[in-house]
Amino acid sequence: MSTTLGVGVRARRGRKELQPPDVNGTAADRSWHLRTLVRTGLLGGAVAIYLCLVGIVPVFHERPLIVGVVELGQAALLIAFGVVGYVSARDLVATSRLRAIVAGAQVGAITGAFLTGLVLVGSVVDLRAVFLNASTELYTLLTNGMGTSWAWFPIVVGAITGGLAG
Repeated sequence: MSTTLGVGVRARRGRKELQPPDVNGTAADRSWHLRTLVRTGLLGGAVAIYLCLVGIVPVFHERPLIVGVVELGQAALLIAFGVVGYVSARDLVATSRLRAIVAGAQVGAITGAFLTGLVLVGSVVDLRAVFLNASTELYTLLTNGMGTSWAWFPIVVGAITGGLAG
């Protein structure tokens, strides 16, 4: 037994720390916790709101990525949904593919809920006084041109995109 400054290695570490990691992935079981999924969704929501309020989504809405299909502003939001879906699902793929898809969809829906909140708050409060890009054009883009009655649309798009990335 080796010693460092008179303290044995086994005395410093517990029995579980000396055993090899579990093949079934204890890290994957930890990441399935709701707290981790909500934290990833909160981060994705902050990124999506940032993309909208800084002006990336509304300014790049005029530039088509694929003509007639998707604009660059929409692609930025889809990438944000996909990245958070992938990040939440990457540890779960080894355990269960279904769990990974569900985790990606949940986190994508949380991220989309932030955009839904932005649309609903923006329809009541004039956010344009502080954020110049919080315009009716942005809200129209986020609701697919249907107004606040389609405020749920970013949640559905986020869930589908996050699930596909998961």
